[in-house]
Amino acid sequence: MVTSKVRKETLFFNDKMGYELSLSTQQYNYSYGINYDFIYSVRNIMDYVARGYEWAFDDYYEALDIRNDDLRWVLSDAQYRRFQ
Repeated sequence: MVTSKVRKETLFFNDKMGYELSLSTQQYNYSYGINYDFIYSVRNIMDYVARGYEWAFDDYYEALDIRNDDLRWVLSDAQYRRFQ
């Protein structure tokens, strides 16, 4: 996935998070960076995830755990529960 597509996917996902979780501007900006890092880190393994490779699932879920841990610092408790 090229960088422009990563940005587009991140913007779509982050806009949805912003709307559904009523993110402040600062939360929106922080979560954009977190989501960008996540999407960028898994962009090359998604085809392998779709094919069912176990190692790809492990890599994906490791990146997902990192992303969720980072978001836990940005979102309020109520927002994080809704996010989950």
